[in-house]
Amino acid sequence: MEEKTGEMENIECKVCGTKNPSDAQFCIICGKKFLPKRWRDMALTITLGIATLYVMIIFIMAAFTIILSMQAVFASKFFQMTVREIIDFGFQIFIAVSAIEFVLILPVYFHFDDLEATIKWSGLPIENTSSFLRDIAIGGFLGLLYALLVRYISRLFEGSTTLKAQYPSFFVVGVLISIFIVALSEEILFRGFLQQSIDLKLRNPLVSILMASAVFSVIHPVFPTILIAFAAGLMAGILYEKFGRKLHAPIAFHYVYDTLIILLPALL
Repeated sequence: MEEKTGEMENIECKVCGTKNPSDAQFCIICGKKFLPKRWRDMALTITLGIATLYVMIIFIMAAFTIILSMQAVFASKFFQMTVREIIDFGFQIFIAVSAIEFVLILPVYFHFDDLEATIKWSGLPIENTSSFLRDIAIGGFLGLLYALLVRYISRLFEGSTTLKAQYPSFFVVGVLISIFIVALSEEILFRGFLQQSIDLKLRNPLVSILMASAVFSVIHPVFPTILIAFAAGLMAGILYEKFGRKLHAPIAFHYVYDTLIILLPALL
């Protein structure tokens, strides 16, 4: 929360509520660190998060490749695997890669070097139960609509088919858990940290939403996923601003959309 007092712009510490000069880097009362206002610091945190994620993905893929190679060499199991077993193995890789996205939160924590500041600046605390339930309901509903829209458009390009995806039960449970990690981690980094930091510097919510959404789309570099991610980032960013820079609605939107876009092929 920011306010102007005459010619002086103040920034409110989200940990203790103290008003501080807009150029302050630490709270004058509690000493907690604020969000960065320099492009270099924002870029460093975002780059560190994305780079760490890709390194972990490469590590996981390498680990699964080694496992398969060892099975092929010592037991010839790979060549005896059925198509279903190979598909299930792919599902396991997907769940592992999704769950590892928690590393996106680490650079944000390293910036603040304090768990309480990380949580409060991101907009995670629940201050009012009814507002919290309203936010997740609206966010979840919009996530449902967006998932149905994307699925409908994708089927237009795929053409009519009677085939439906068949997922093992462990994959459905894994998706429900791992996608929550994805939604939480990405929203903390791109909305709670980046979008809010850009707005503190530019004082322009629209530009902040556009810039954060553009960076968000970078971690979804495959066409047309990059465009879908950009539009999803815009909606999540608007929800973040609309609901008082709380992450509940964006996380609900992100979680419902990601979960449904994965599971809908088994239903529609």
